[in-house]
Amino acid sequence: MPSFTQVEQTFLVAIFSGVIATILFIAATDRAKGNVHRLATVEETQSGEVIFTALGGWLVLGE
Repeated sequence: MPSFTQVEQTFLVAIFSGVIATILFIAATDRAKGNVHRLATVEETQSGEVIFTALGGWLVLGE
């Protein structure tokens, strides 16, 4: 069984990478409607989610 700390960290990573990133992605995609260059930029920055998740883990969890 995972420890409580592992479960807590998994939950926080899920929040950072799943919920917050998805909300930001949808909002950015909505704002880029009608402009293919902006939409391409939004799509490209989705790969930056890994960096933001790692930063969140470092700042919040002290990893």
